[in-house]
Amino acid sequence: MVNLELFNIVEEEVKKVSDAFVNAENACESAILPVMLSSKLLPEMKTDDNVQREQLLQGVQNLPILMQIERL
Repeated sequence: MVNLELFNIVEEEVKKVSDAFVNAENACESAILPVMLSSKLLPEMKTDDNVQREQLLQGVQNLPILMQIERL
């Protein structure tokens, strides 16, 4: 079973880093690429994100917790 608390912590940390990168690197392109700076995912992007999350969880659910930490 996947340690969901650990997964949620890692996911939140990745979101913080991703948001900082998008804001810093693409600020000059905001007029050209408004979708990249959007705080919400497009429906098709959200579907892809959910599929990838499920694949990740299925890939680590049978591993011991220490190996889950390494994989995440």
